[in-house]
Amino acid sequence: MRLPYRFFVTAFLYLLLVSSSAFSQILVDVKTRLNEKNDLHFVKIAVVSALDSSKHFRTTEVGEKFSIWLTHFKRTTTGDSVRSEFDLEFHTPAMLTEGRFLKSKHLKIFFDSTGLSTQISPSDTVLSKLITQYLVATKMLNKFFKFLNISISSASLSTDPILALVIQPFMAKFLKEFNRRPSAFEAVEASLLAAKAVPEIERFALQRFPATFRDEQSKSSKK
Repeated sequence: MRLPYRFFVTAFLYLLLVSSSAFSQILVDVKTRLNEKNDLHFVKIAVVSALDSSKHFRTTEVGEKFSIWLTHFKRTTTGDSVRSEFDLEFHTPAMLTEGRFLKSKHLKIFFDSTGLSTQISPSDTVLSKLITQYLVATKMLNKFFKFLNISISSASLSTDPILALVIQPFMAKFLKEFNRRPSAFEAVEASLLAAKAVPEIERFALQRFPATFRDEQSKSSKK
C-alpha cells in the first residue's frame, strides 16, 4: 500500500521536532554504587529532579553524554550543627561498567537542623517553605534558581510564600520519586546537597559541550 505524501511530511516534522529537542539538552545518567544506594537515595532524587527541572539537562539511563556518580557520603553532627558531604564524580557513559573516570569534586554543606527533627511528615507546602528558607540561609538560593532558570526580583528573596511557589516545579518532581514520605531533615539535606552539586555539573558540561550553551545564549539574545 502506498502511503500518502502528507504522512511522510508529518513523520519528518515529528522526527525533526524530537531530534531538535534532544540536541538542545544534554542527556546524563545519575548513578550510585550498590553499597551506597541507601545513604545517597534522597540526594540522588534531589539531583535528578533538579537536572530534569533545568533547561539544559535531562536524565536518562540510555544514550547519556556522560554519567554522574554520587559517592563517599558522610554526615557529621555536633548538637544541631550538621556537616554533610559527598564526592561528585564524572565518568564516560556507564552501561555494564562505571565508565572511564574523568573528574571529581568534593562537596560539603553546613546547616543548623534546629527544629527539623519535630517535622516528621510535613506537608508539601511546609517542605517547600523549609527548603527555600535553608537555601536562603546557606546562600545557595541564587545559584540554584539560576540553574533552574527561575527569575525572581531581589525584593522577593525574603518572601517565603513567593519562594515556596516558584520552587514548586522542582518540589513536585522531587517528592514524586520518594518511595516514602521524607522527613524534613532528609528533604532539606538532600535539596541543599543537590543545590551544591548542580552548578558543578553545569560547569563540567559547559567545558565539554560548550556549543549547547552557546546555542541557548544565541536564542535568548534574539528574543
